[in-house]
Amino acid sequence: MKQNTKKALAQIQRELSVPKNKRNEFGGFNYRSAEDILKALKPLLEAHNAYILMTDEIVAVGDSLFVKAVVSFGILTDDDSGVICAHGWAKHLSALKGMTDPQMTGSASSYARKYAMAGLLMLDDNKDPDTLNKQGAEKPEMTPKDRLWSAAVKRVAEGKSSIESIRKSYLLSDVNERLLLKEAGL
Repeated sequence: MKQNTKKALAQIQRELSVPKNKRNEFGGFNYRSAEDILKALKPLLEAHNAYILMTDEIVAVGDSLFVKAVVSFGILTDDDSGVICAHGWAKHLSALKGMTDPQMTGSASSYARKYAMAGLLMLDDNKDPDTLNKQGAEKPEMTPKDRLWSAAVKRVAEGKSSIESIRKSYLLSDVNERLLLKEAGL
């Protein structure tokens, strides 16, 4: 029996549940990783005779580099029954203390793939730091006067946080970003 790609994806979207069992203590939020999504997804892919493929490419946008992840979903058949794709993007950092270049690329790849899979699979992100600001509320601004400033500097210096992770929960001006990086020794 020929399966329909869209119907199979819709069924997997209904069946898939990936709880946010990991905790970011610095940012104060729970999250799920790309590995968590894949672990929950694999049995459903097998049950629906489906597959996903993930690819990455480095893309220059202005003076910045980004990892663009593409997640493709299809049905295992002899004929081409169609493929559905979703994209995720993450800025590739040029320097982060405590991380090698391959680690920075891998981190950006994992982040981009996670968001591409979340989009493709319609995972609920209502409690992600990117969507915590309900009803148009602004994120708080992080400045040197902020009580978490020194902790943020320390975590960036140690390679435990990045500017991108801070921006998920806080507004950070370009001037304060440069200051934070300078204080972190980067």
